[in-house]
Parts: sequence; C-alpha cells; structure tokens
Amino acid sequence: MVGAAILRGILRYWGYGLGYLVIFLTPTPALVCAQNLQDPTLGVVEAASGFSLPIGMEFLATNDFLVIEKNSGQVRRVIAGVIQPQPALVLDVDTANERGLLGIVKHPGFATNNFIYLCHTPSAGNCVCIQRYTWNGSALVDPTDIFSFPTFTGISNHQGGVMTFGPDGKLYAVTGDHGQFGPLQNQPTGPLDDTSVIVRLNDDGSIPADNPLAVAAGDAVKYYAYGIRNSFGMAFDPLSGELWNTENGAQAYDEINRVLPGFNSGWREIMGPAARNPSGTNNLVNLTGGQYADPVFSWLETVAPTGLVFLNSTALGSAYENDLFVGDFNNGYLYHFDLNAQRDALALTGGLSDTVADNANELDSVVLGTGFDGISSLKVGPDGKLYVVSLFQGKIYAVTEVSGSDLAITRLKAPKKIKLPVRPKTVTVTLQNRGPANVTFSNLSTLTNLIQIQIESLGDCPTPTATIVPPKKLPVTLAPERKITLRYTVTFDCANDAGSGSGREDYRFTARINPYDDPNSANNECPRPPVSVDKGCNKGRLVLTDVHQQ
Repeated sequence: MVGAAILRGILRYWGYGLGYLVIFLTPTPALVCAQNLQDPTLGVVEAASGFSLPIGMEFLATNDFLVIEKNSGQVRRVIAGVIQPQPALVLDVDTANERGLLGIVKHPGFATNNFIYLCHTPSAGNCVCIQRYTWNGSALVDPTDIFSFPTFTGISNHQGGVMTFGPDGKLYAVTGDHGQFGPLQNQPTGPLDDTSVIVRLNDDGSIPADNPLAVAAGDAVKYYAYGIRNSFGMAFDPLSGELWNTENGAQAYDEINRVLPGFNSGWREIMGPAARNPSGTNNLVNLTGGQYADPVFSWLETVAPTGLVFLNSTALGSAYENDLFVGDFNNGYLYHFDLNAQRDALALTGGLSDTVADNANELDSVVLGTGFDGISSLKVGPDGKLYVVSLFQGKIYAVTEVSGSDLAITRLKAPKKIKLPVRPKTVTVTLQNRGPANVTFSNLSTLTNLIQIQIESLGDCPTPTATIVPPKKLPVTLAPERKITLRYTVTFDCANDAGSGSGREDYRFTARINPYDDPNSANNECPRPPVSVDKGCNKGRLVLTDVHQQ
C-alpha cells in the first residue's frame, strides 16, 4: 500500500479533492493522532466511532444524529454515542474518484415535515442526484427527486455534493467543475452545463424567480454562484445572513469565500487573490448579474479545506460565539477565525493581514486544533457544541468547553526550610482533570497562562520569581481523572540577615488556575493544611496556599 504521507503529497500536487485519496487509502493505526487544542479551556470528546469513511452528519435531536458513509452508501443512526445496528438507508452508489454518498441536510421545517435531503451518485445513472426523504422514526423512506447535476465519463471528479438551507428557506447545493472547460469555468465557449456552480432551489426542486442570474440566458436561471473549482463546505453567517464556502485549489490557493448573489469565484482563470494572478480579472466570463470577488482567505500551499460552520452558540465560551470554524483534509487541522465588525471579512493580523497564508508559520494564529486526521465535515449540534467528522479515523468528535470545575489543583509542594542566603528552590503543582473531556496543553505558553504561581515575602526580602520547567514532552493530554505534576524553579534574592536578622525568611506560596479564578467568590481558597482537598472546595476551582519558614 502506498504510504499516507506520499498520497497526501499527491493530493496536494494534483489538487484532487477528497474522494481521490479515499479510493486508495484505508485507515491504519499509524494515521491516528491525538487531538490537540491550543486553548486549554476547550476539550475534545469522542461522540461516536466505528464508521467507514464518514463524510457528513445531520442531527435529528440532541444525542441523536445521522452519519453518511461515502463508499458504503449507508446512512447510519447514532443514539447516545452508539451506532444503531440497522442503517437508516443504504444506497447503491458509484464510488469512482470522488463519487459516492456526498451530502446530507435536513429541512428547516424538519420538526413538522420530517424531510431529509441526500446527495449521491447512483451506480445506475449518470448524475449527482439530490433526493428528499421522509424520516419515519427509524428509517429514511419515500424518495423524491429534487435536482440532478450531470456527471461525465472517464476520470472526472469534483462532484461536490454539499448542501445547506439558507435563512430564506431555499436549498443551496454546490458542485465542482467535473473536469469541464466552459463559461462556468470562465472559458470563452461552451454550454451552461450545471458544473462549477451553487444552485439555489425551492425545497421541492423548482427554481425561484428571484435568483441572481435569472436575467442571464438559459440554464443560468438556476445559479446562485459560478466559477467554483470544487467545494466541501458551505454555511450561512447567522448574523449577516450571507453565504460562505470553502474551495479547493489546484497546485496552490485553497480559499474561503464570502459568496454574495451572482458570485464568480474565478476558476479556471483565478485562484487566490486576483492581484497574484498574471491576467487578473481580464479574462473572466461575466454572466449578466454575476460579479467576481477575491477570497477572504487563501492558503498558498493547498490544505484541502472541507467543512465550514459558524458557531451560533456560547457552548465553547462567549469568545467563540458566531465565529467561523473550518476543517482541512490534508493535515486534519481545525481553524478558528474572528470576523470584523461588518461581518464582510476575517479579522486577520500580522503575516495574514494580506489574507494569504504564505507558509505554515503564518497559520499558527488561526490553527485551533490538530490531530483530527482528514476532517471531512463540521457541524454545530443542538447542544451548541462543535462536531468534527474524521474520515480516516472513522470517528465523530465534539469540541466542548472545559468548565472551571473540570480542572483542579490537588497538591502544592513548596520548600519546608528557607535559610538565607537562598539558592533556587523547586515548587511542584499537581493538576487534575475532573471533567468528562480530554484536556490538551499544546505548548508551554498554555500551561504558563493556566497556572498562576504567587509567592509573597512575609518579611523584608524582595518577592521571588517562579519559572515553569518545560515538561519532557509536549503536547500533554489529560484524560478524565488523570493528573500532571508541574515543576517551577523559584529564584530568591535576599541578604543573609534580612528581617529580624535571624538568617531566615518567611514566604507564602499560592497556586491558582488562572482562567477560572473568581475574585468575587467567597470560597475560592483552600488553605494548606490540608494539602489533599476534595471536589467540594469550590467545585474543583481550587486555590492552594502554603506558608513555609524555618
């Protein structure tokens, strides 16, 4: 079998999409990585596992969701983390290249009509078909044809298949270029053949009269956007109501786009900002009602971006509310972006202020998580948590906030005897994860910011300084109930006969979990003795104080 690293390199070089790699690569233990989050206030929980190439999911209710498997054509139901023995539906799908069971979305009126929409490439037939099903409580039944994109013979790929409903109640569905060259790929001649487009449909598949390209001739009446190479992610901003998507580049320039009505993404003439392309916008095909716009963000080196969602909840803390999250397939990275006040661009700084990540180092400020190993989709659940679909691991993860009661300092050990002059001493702090989710400390700065060490001189000596000793291995992941002991080097600066001239000095050592320190709480201190404390002390949000002298 060809190694995973080589195949990922092939994917980047040729610019193929998700499914081309899936054909050849089966998940192996070597591919499985620990999930690491840059924010220690967030944790990762495994919501379900045991899928074969999961590519999308949709919630029926809290702790009850459907997962689609690309190549098996199965729709699997998961209740409270357990895959149900009988599939909700099995479709006979063509799995060549990027074909298969590709998309799932529920109707905004699902609570009353029970409608679920699927997009797939049937083994008998030459289309990317959208069908509407009815959920009967245990299975998807009564298929109704809604819309069909064409497919083409040979090795054509870029079938897309992602769907979403807009705040206008319309169904939006995307397909890629299918290897075609025509006006919808900004080439001068050819038919409007339903490739490289986002279509906007009524929920029954009919065409709305107010589509942005309705004034153009022929088939353009269906289209909301065109010039799209391929896309695996679409979502509406909950505040602005505007559509955003991800787009896969070829050898360079994957994109995040703000997709306004009539949007022309520029493919095959432009990927990335127009200013970085030799001909700029000079050769674009301008359909009546169409308009080109630069991407709001680009990766110079392709990462194959996939799922894209706006977190319309405070389940990860208020700092993440309504922010944009994007997953990538090549690296298994989870990206987090703030938006500007106008919600028409990303709030990018430093090397990203030009909206292009020119190298891996520039991505540090926007990579929130790693180790998800081939992200195929993202979803916000009814509980407000962020759900990540890992295609290679066959798992669904939930990113959740780690509350103050989830982390506890259970031991503070400081020097018993402090004589003058004082050489550097070691202080240790033991931290325990008391929550249900793994907590990952990705780098030294997260640990430094999490634990606050305060040392107070009770005499005339200056206040000592405490410096954390780096753990032998980073990142560090704490499973529920697991502990880690951190070491600090404390440096003193005091004369031989400070204070009363007794040749000693008294100090008070305090350790706090900084993000959860509540100055208004009357119970935010657990003085030592005793060192060993239980969960009853401020529900695990602990502060330990220890006074030592000779």
